[in-house]
Amino acid sequence: MARDRLHPVDAINQIRLTAKNHARREFASAPDSIVDQVVDQVFNEMLDTLGQLRSRIRRHIPNGRGPQPHQAPSRGARASRPTPPKVRWCFDILGLAVGADPEEIRKRFLELVKTRHPDQGGTSQQFRDLLEAYRILTGR
Repeated sequence: MARDRLHPVDAINQIRLTAKNHARREFASAPDSIVDQVVDQVFNEMLDTLGQLRSRIRRHIPNGRGPQPHQAPSRGARASRPTPPKVRWCFDILGLAVGADPEEIRKRFLELVKTRHPDQGGTSQQFRDLLEAYRILTGR
């Protein structure tokens, strides 16, 4: 019988829960909210690093694509997950993998401006989110 494999993000989230439980026992005098915040920060940095690794490895694959990334759940399904860090949100808005290079970010931004501008059928909120994400990722 084949053993079901977890997606790496799901495996990391299971490890995150175990780490929180161990940290709560180790630092029983610390408030749970502080322990949770610190553990979440460390694990979110780990997830960002995995995204950067994926992006770098794909650059070395001959066709430039590599295996298709894990399909993200719909927006409604994501509501139950913890809020991702701001940088992850920026890459999500642009539809890019975390750690995409600046040229990819710029090209994708220019493509999305054409469809998300209010004069082109997009909403003003979509356009503001796109501008904010680009500003954060490029530092402009």
